[in-house]
Amino acid sequence: MENRFVRCASATILGVRAAPVLVEVSGGGGLPGVTLVGLARGAVKESLIRIRAALSVVRGAEPKGVPRVIVNLLPAELPKSESALDLAVALGLLAMELPALGGQLDGYRFFGELSLGGKIEPVRGAALVAEVSRAEEDTALFVPRKNADEACIIPGVRVLPADTLQAILAHLDGSRPIEAHNPPPRLRTRAPTVCLSDVQGQATAKRALEIAAAGGHNLLLIGPPGSGKTMLARRLPTLLPPLSLDERIEVTRVHSAAGVLADHGLFEDRPFRAPHHTASDVALCGGGSNPRPGEISLAHNGVLFLDELPEFSRRALEALREPLEDGAVHVARASLSVTFPARSMFIGAMNPCACGYFREFGSPPAAAGVPRCLCSFQSIQRYRSRLSGPLLDRIDLHVQVDGVPWRTLMRREGGEPSHAVLERVLEARHRQHARLGADRLNAMMDARDLTAL
Repeated sequence: MENRFVRCASATILGVRAAPVLVEVSGGGGLPGVTLVGLARGAVKESLIRIRAALSVVRGAEPKGVPRVIVNLLPAELPKSESALDLAVALGLLAMELPALGGQLDGYRFFGELSLGGKIEPVRGAALVAEVSRAEEDTALFVPRKNADEACIIPGVRVLPADTLQAILAHLDGSRPIEAHNPPPRLRTRAPTVCLSDVQGQATAKRALEIAAAGGHNLLLIGPPGSGKTMLARRLPTLLPPLSLDERIEVTRVHSAAGVLADHGLFEDRPFRAPHHTASDVALCGGGSNPRPGEISLAHNGVLFLDELPEFSRRALEALREPLEDGAVHVARASLSVTFPARSMFIGAMNPCACGYFREFGSPPAAAGVPRCLCSFQSIQRYRSRLSGPLLDRIDLHVQVDGVPWRTLMRREGGEPSHAVLERVLEARHRQHARLGADRLNAMMDARDLTAL
């Protein structure tokens, strides 16, 4: 039987970037069957089962007339674990049966997962693949319809949203063209639902928040339960300047790579991540056999808040040391090394002891009705030793947050609103940029900068 050969373009996700993948399909003589080569991993190997089921729906049966088919994923040295390669592989197999289809695939890039019924399911990383499509100067990029807005954040890419494999075939043969997706300009509006004036009292802690926001410093809040530590931390994003366009794209790319781009649009607000204290080191810093960003990378250009800091596992906390220092997470695997951005502000909150009511010597007297601490000295030491010295050294500001007397709470005098503090933060950052250079803050100063002062 005459050998047939088809090529179809796709991509695979590697950290927070995508790499082009060329799907080669060759058919000819030999025993019936489909062989997949090119360093394909779990989900890609399983894709043949899904694709066969989808093709049986599209064509009424599996492709006929080609006894043996070899599917090669180039470049072979790149690990490929994306189910989003389904679409390109399926079209390549169909082209073995329909020779005219092979020539129609040129210039297009296909990215999407197939269901058993031939529907195209949403995938992660559409924005990253759009960058590849622009760099490769593709005619158009086919993506699942639910990923179309995400792919359109990259300018200069013609995005064609598709719901089914049949819809793509109809577009390629010219019977039912798919219109390019052109969503209206839409950003997530910056409409904070919280304000610093919501917090009663806590003038010292509020001042610490302002200093941290101005200089990009990490912050640790220490105080008894109910003193407002979490409430203060959740208002830190309202004191930070709006994201620049480059920062919005960076944040969107990270969330796209993680598959958690909830509204499929370009980010406007600074991210605020508050993982549970049972989170593992991989959940916090990223990783896995197919590396994905962790919480500290999802908080890139925003705030990472760890409440009940000593309750996190020692392994998870120690894994944060390098990202807090370098602003990046380096994940190395046998066949792949990736780097995730992690330039975020870190804010932690903790009780002073296990019961939460220990008071340092010299602290003001506790308010009436506040329980007394019954923890032993050894118990307090054990509790605090859960945080290592090297980790604490990476936190610039340590602030004691005492409980607020009930008389202060009843006055309902919250103090300055967030927008008033933000004006001072912007002025302080402007001075830092003039002294240190664009995009640099006091928290990023090194020994040479300190010597120059």
